[in-house]
Amino acid sequence: MMRYFLGLLISIILVTACARKETIDGWPCFKGNPARTCLATGEGIKGKPQNLWRFSMPFSIISSPIVFNNILYCGTDSGLIALEAKTGKQIFFFKTGAQVFSTPAADSIAVYFGSWDRNFYAVNRLNGAQIWSLTDSGAFDSSPLIDGDLIYLCNWSGIIYALEKKSGSIRWVYPTFGVIIGSPAIYGENLYVGSGDQFLYCLNKSTGKLVWRFRAAGDIPSTPAIAELEGGLRVFFGSHDSTVYCLNANDGQLIWYYRTHSPNFSSPAVADGRLFFGTVSGKMICLDAINGILLWEFDTNSEVYSSPAIAKDKIYFATFGRLFLVLKAEDGTLESSVALPGPSDSSPAICGQMLFFGDRAGFIYAFR
Repeated sequence: MMRYFLGLLISIILVTACARKETIDGWPCFKGNPARTCLATGEGIKGKPQNLWRFSMPFSIISSPIVFNNILYCGTDSGLIALEAKTGKQIFFFKTGAQVFSTPAADSIAVYFGSWDRNFYAVNRLNGAQIWSLTDSGAFDSSPLIDGDLIYLCNWSGIIYALEKKSGSIRWVYPTFGVIIGSPAIYGENLYVGSGDQFLYCLNKSTGKLVWRFRAAGDIPSTPAIAELEGGLRVFFGSHDSTVYCLNANDGQLIWYYRTHSPNFSSPAVADGRLFFGTVSGKMICLDAINGILLWEFDTNSEVYSSPAIAKDKIYFATFGRLFLVLKAEDGTLESSVALPGPSDSSPAICGQMLFFGDRAGFIYAFR
């Protein structure tokens, strides 16, 4: 009997120790992963979202947060802030010369982000000390993407960069002919990004050479999402021509398109053969990703600029109408609604059972 109780006590101690060492991780870049699918590896929030903490800033939060190894990073109107993901306690603030609308990306060494001061920065992810920077003639609105030893970024000058992650040295550049505010996505050996010149570009990520390009009927502010589906590899994106497109990701051939009747700023999310995106007309729309057929739509009564995040059978997003919403992915049924003090165009980051986002009232939230 004594041996039983001793074993039980040891088990309790080990479980308690593991709980204390719980790591909040899993969303190191905009939309969560290089393919920009917005699909979380964790469970998401169970039940009605509860506000675990919120951090107040004296200005709007338009950037979307990321979380890497227990630290949340988010752009603000005057720099980059780092917070403890569990508590919301400030770790550091890196001041820039203008707004940081770019969503950062992080690895074990640094956090990388661009600013409207026309600089792209790499700073120590633990203390905010600057490691290197790149200056360009255009502002950085696009969110960077890390892949191996390289980091990919775009800016208002219409340039796509591949930089050496450690030094900031340029590996290659590819010029487009329009402003780029969407962000690059990667799948396999190819990089995909849309431009204000109305083209979606597919480049070889190692060399920067053009593989193919597809012309929409409007500029492309949306960040593409890439997924392997029945029938092949597909890339999805929205355009200011009020259309969402699905292309063959290997050759750029049009598979289907869907008219939304309003410009598309919300970048699409894809999971389990379904595509989710918001519209300026206030809809959250779900399509069959294989054929583009409408499965359901939910009217939020306000603009949706936020890109939805997916965890298991639910989607999460914020609206410009001061609401945070949770819908069933299967049929669009409203699961939960949380009122916010300000409009939001920040896209959620999901880590385990925690979720993070910001709003224009100046708050960064942690929900559980």
